[in-house]
Amino acid sequence: MHLFRLILLAVLCICLFSGMASAYVYLELPQVLEPGLSFKAGVTATNDTPLAAAWKVSYSLQVNHAFYNIQPPDPVLGSDHAIGARSWTVFNGKTIEQGSLTDGLDYTDASTDWFNDGITEAFQYIDLGRPLNMTRMAYTSGDANHAWRVDIAVSLDDKTYTPVPDAQGVDIHQKWGRNEIPLRQSVKGRYIRLRYHNNGEKVPVLRMPVSFSVYDGVSDEKWDIPKVGEVIGSGDFQLKIAANSVSTAPISLNKTLPSGMYLLAVKMESKASRQLILRHVMVLPQPMNSVSPESRFGINASNPEWAPILRRLGVGWVRFENMKWPFVSPEPGKYYFDGTVKPWVVKFDEIYNNYTKEGLSVLPFLFETAGYSSTAPNSVQGERRYFYPPKNDADYAEFTYQVAARYGNTRHPAVDLKTSDAVSGLGYIHNFELWNEPNLNDPGWGPWVSTSTRFLEMFRAGAEGVKRADPTAKVSSAGYAGVQVKTVDELRTYTYSDGKHPIDFVDILNVHYYSGRVAPELATDDLNARQTSNIVVEDEFRNLVEWRNKTKPGMPIWLSETGYDSAGPFGTDEHTQCARLPRVIMLALSAGIDKVFVYREGGSTPSMHAASGLLRNDDTYKPSYLTYATLIRELDGVTGGAIKLPVSNKDMRLYAWKKGSDWILTGWMVEGTSKLNINLGRATVTDAFGYRSQMDLTKGIELSIYPVYIRNIADLRALKDLIR
Repeated sequence: MHLFRLILLAVLCICLFSGMASAYVYLELPQVLEPGLSFKAGVTATNDTPLAAAWKVSYSLQVNHAFYNIQPPDPVLGSDHAIGARSWTVFNGKTIEQGSLTDGLDYTDASTDWFNDGITEAFQYIDLGRPLNMTRMAYTSGDANHAWRVDIAVSLDDKTYTPVPDAQGVDIHQKWGRNEIPLRQSVKGRYIRLRYHNNGEKVPVLRMPVSFSVYDGVSDEKWDIPKVGEVIGSGDFQLKIAANSVSTAPISLNKTLPSGMYLLAVKMESKASRQLILRHVMVLPQPMNSVSPESRFGINASNPEWAPILRRLGVGWVRFENMKWPFVSPEPGKYYFDGTVKPWVVKFDEIYNNYTKEGLSVLPFLFETAGYSSTAPNSVQGERRYFYPPKNDADYAEFTYQVAARYGNTRHPAVDLKTSDAVSGLGYIHNFELWNEPNLNDPGWGPWVSTSTRFLEMFRAGAEGVKRADPTAKVSSAGYAGVQVKTVDELRTYTYSDGKHPIDFVDILNVHYYSGRVAPELATDDLNARQTSNIVVEDEFRNLVEWRNKTKPGMPIWLSETGYDSAGPFGTDEHTQCARLPRVIMLALSAGIDKVFVYREGGSTPSMHAASGLLRNDDTYKPSYLTYATLIRELDGVTGGAIKLPVSNKDMRLYAWKKGSDWILTGWMVEGTSKLNINLGRATVTDAFGYRSQMDLTKGIELSIYPVYIRNIADLRALKDLIR
């Protein structure tokens, strides 16, 4: 596992004397570490002035249990005083929204409704809580395609507003990202009014920024190192820099670091300036001794180069995304699995062999219709043609047969195979999923462009093709978008001409669930599935399990897609992603879902589902990699569901899991923090990021949105009282 050395520019320009010459400070540290290594970092300062300079450097490395992520003051601008301030949006004299402008979240914003007749203006207000001499303003755009201009005014009493001279008619149309509003002179006020308009021209909608920032300099700032957890090491030293030179000093701790998330805080002080630098450091989990098909944890994947990283993560399963009919069969009667079909060039033999060598079980979904068999009209071109049904269901059955014959357990005579090498029975795959989200059938974007009846007829043909090729193989239903019973009930109710039903051909029920920007414990709607409900998803999971128990007892239910985008219109941020991901998995497992596959291995592009990866586009690790790895290690070997324990705090969640004769308690908050006042005596506590410690829980434990796992509980009386 390679390390990324991250050179971080801590300060762009720090004035050291009246000549306004500058120095630059860098913090050099690893982004990730292997467990059991000593921590090493470095502070480098560049002094391009003709005078010597000196810094007092204080540092602290702490365990970061609850992922402290508050930004320190900017060394020049100071703190952003708008974060956490009261804000509201007014349209037509009515307050239509509160808080999005100042909640510190880059995925919340305000908007008017859409008016075909057009509108001319809307307002947002901020109450800073006290008068400030504002020296700088900035905003971060939301939907900048539907933002035009803004006038900014300030007030001391929320009655009389004075226009800010440098901030009238500011053009914000298609100004993406963060944008500064420099002020030539400071302005004093407690309240800020933002008037959005397009110079009197009517527009159909007005959309506002995701955030607004206000600064008043550094004179009133505090530069204390925050206290977030156990201190692993701390100290201070002098860093002297000669004129026009560079000086580096190491931060080295003679202590090995176990798996977990850590916060390095570095405080820099000179005669002219102070600053606080905070950086997260991840220590990867220890490799698991083994993974097996019994694992309840999987991931959606398409890049075989990441197979070792997935093995290190600890998943036992990979749901492979590219087992597509057009990728292997460019013309009738011919199949190629060696990557020669262009333009895709997917080397299936090599890919499945790589996953198998890592001990990972593979679930491919056999998807899309080859161009030569598609029923798409001539007016439909490109990839959309592949989402239409085949001309003959026997064509799809031939595709599933050829795939299962090659990669399943059964060998076949060459005359039955439509590959030039006539290879069969490789034994790489034992479970086959047929299609993906066929209940999303919009012709413009859906993965199935036809009726559900048409799909179920094709599904049976495909299932029979798999079983003909390998009678030992298991057939998974298509991964249905959504987990409501009504979504899958047609598997039970639809009747074929011979009296059989689709459920007769299903060995594994397969569903998907996404709660988007809503916390999984509170979510009732699934925007990905275009489903609305008044039932929280945890109860939907339980309803689905109950339906299974009545319809086909013993049939496994696999949640083969769930996850959270860390950016974009469907997402939040990396801090929220890594908190909610293990929670939604535990909600599913606790309800009786058998396996859960996270969507997906990599991706940070800010568009729907493209930011849901555990790795970023540059292959670096998101914090969610740690929280998923921790969940896997803590609940590995747990079978069945969990007992949801009664609590008085509506935001607290507690679940008791049985592993053999031992109990494991998991707990978290939907939002905020609170103390869990249960006397459990001494116990082993693992935080969400894998840091494990022995603790005395006689007086309880603090819970946050990041789950904790409690095992080896000395005093089970309080826990058993709750279970009863």
